[in-house]
Amino acid sequence: MVYYWRLKDIPGLRDMPRSRRRRLWREAGRCSFTWGRWLASLAVFAAVMQASDAASASWLPTHSKLWLEMLALPVTGFAIDCWIWQPVACRWLREHAHELDRYVPA
Repeated sequence: MVYYWRLKDIPGLRDMPRSRRRRLWREAGRCSFTWGRWLASLAVFAAVMQASDAASASWLPTHSKLWLEMLALPVTGFAIDCWIWQPVACRWLREHAHELDRYVPA
């Protein structure tokens, strides 16, 4: 599993200007969207929230439940981005590399 923290680390976007990198990365995310991946993201989110709720009910005081869920939110977002959305967007960039010439200035 490879996670790219910055746009300049993504192999398909390394040689492009910063503004075009952002635009192309957004397009890759938008064009690779499917309802199945969205439902998978929702399922991961629901599972993590249920797990944090069960953990807080079993061994944490009541006032700590909110804090545990607030910690679970960024972890869930990272997991969804890392395992569901980013690999698909990178694959879209690889598959459409021949079309990227329109983004490179002449």
